[in-house]
Amino acid sequence: MNVKAIIFDWGRTLFDSETKQEFPEAEQVLELCQQRGFWLAVVSLVSEHSNANLEERTAQIEGSPLRRFFEMVAVTDQDKDKALDETVNKLALPREQILIVDDRTVYELPPEAKPEAYPPILEAGANIVGACCGSTPEHIRRIADVVRARCR
Repeated sequence: MNVKAIIFDWGRTLFDSETKQEFPEAEQVLELCQQRGFWLAVVSLVSEHSNANLEERTAQIEGSPLRRFFEMVAVTDQDKDKALDETVNKLALPREQILIVDDRTVYELPPEAKPEAYPPILEAGANIVGACCGSTPEHIRRIADVVRARCR
């Protein structure tokens, strides 16, 4: 996988709507992504269930300390998938080079590639690592091998 751009969903991956604050780890994740050369964007859906309107959400993102990481911000009250598609189209990259991180499970790596993703996570200070749905016993075995090798 040769990802060049990552598009984040504001309200599901970076901002906690209950506490009205950015997730504490969000800055570290975005900083690591930026250091690795990824082009970053954020998309946000303002729905009838949101506590903000378009102007408020846009101001919230623009005023956030996380804003400095994003080359593009898209806020919509219509269709988030359409906003994501428009953002993807503006990138002029093949779809397989764009990773969308939102309220769905993202699992893009086959077992043989997964171990390569873990050293930066461990170097960043993670004490616990794991996997999510979509993981196979082979994924877990390879992750465990990487972690064991670091702990020796």
